[in-house]
Amino acid sequence: MSYKVQGDFTPVYELAISLKLYIDKKMIKNADLGIDWYKRVSTVLDEEFKEYIVGFNEEACCFSYLFLLIWLSPNKENVNEFLIWLKKLTPGEMYEKLSPIVDEALPNDLGKLRDVYVSLLSKWQNQYFTDIDPLIVETLQKNAQSITKAKITDSIEFVEKVSGGIRIPSFESLEKIILIPSYHQSPFITYHRHQSIFLVFYSVDLPNDDSFAPSKALLRLAKAVSDENRLKILKKLTEGPKNFSSLLTGLEVSKSTVHHHIMALRSAGLISVLVSEDCGHDEYILRSAGVDELAGYLKKYLSL
Repeated sequence: MSYKVQGDFTPVYELAISLKLYIDKKMIKNADLGIDWYKRVSTVLDEEFKEYIVGFNEEACCFSYLFLLIWLSPNKENVNEFLIWLKKLTPGEMYEKLSPIVDEALPNDLGKLRDVYVSLLSKWQNQYFTDIDPLIVETLQKNAQSITKAKITDSIEFVEKVSGGIRIPSFESLEKIILIPSYHQSPFITYHRHQSIFLVFYSVDLPNDDSFAPSKALLRLAKAVSDENRLKILKKLTEGPKNFSSLLTGLEVSKSTVHHHIMALRSAGLISVLVSEDCGHDEYILRSAGVDELAGYLKKYLSL
């Protein structure tokens, strides 16, 4: 029996995603918003907050737990209401909510983790997020609504199509996939894996009214196939699923370069991650629909 698919969105997700992007310097370099966004945001943050944020990284913040709490919260439709709910949440209540879902042992001091969440999110909301373009939230809300309204006949195919790069087979323990649109982390596709659910964050571009400008999707696809080694990786994947070591074989480039190529191909929607039931054994597969999309986007742009 296949898993259920559910679309979800609230501005609180994007609040957390945008903060995560600012904290993760490696992610910023390859995100569409890029280092220029980081520099612009840095000019509006006060020095005290910037100093406070320096010591944090994704691991220290445990964003995976934060995303679960957002999903589970009955007060998540409004950022301020969510923060009030989160601040009142006791360590015992956090444990009761998270422990049935996560695989690993939870941190000993959940109260301290809650206080970190509240402090970071409150300051980020006041100093950055409250002034973002309203079109961002509006676009993401519409996208999530389209997921909710969709008639899903094949959960596996649907998740791969919407995410544009993650194929999740039906595992015995897997019950639900939550699809969450994001603008700030574009073009990245990320997922957080737990006992019976996956939270999948997929990228969404803002609408572009300039008919003369190519879409970001077309630019990503064109860039992805403009490199010889990336084409070789695609050719290898026509043989079937491959792990990273298999893709590295025969390419006279470094591991880091191959990682970069794979990331570009994934961001363009040309390859998917084939998630393994055994964590850590994921493989890559060719996403043939992405090849069709390249032709489709190009024909649409050229009005052919």
